[in-house]
Amino acid sequence: MTEQFQCRKCGSGWGGLNTCHCQRCHVTFSTVANFDRHQRGGECLTPKDAGLVRNGRRYECYGQPGEQERAARMQGKDSGGLTGVEGLPVPEAAFGGVSS
Repeated sequence: MTEQFQCRKCGSGWGGLNTCHCQRCHVTFSTVANFDRHQRGGECLTPKDAGLVRNGRRYECYGQPGEQERAARMQGKDSGGLTGVEGLPVPEAAFGGVSS
């Protein structure tokens, strides 16, 4: 699968709209905040030195430990469907369906 964006210099590809690719060190980060974490005094830190880890995407991308698991919980993937407040199921009626 071809990624949505690609660096012209190093050829790295990524697909997330919030994903950031550093044009200096050519490392890809899952968010702007993680990108910012890797910069200190105008220099790039390695992901490890910035406290970041590979985040399980199909392309090399770094984020905070546990980031993918939190994202999956927010999307309801760990409960088998949509979730509401505190992980409670969202009634179908909230989406125009009929609640039994």
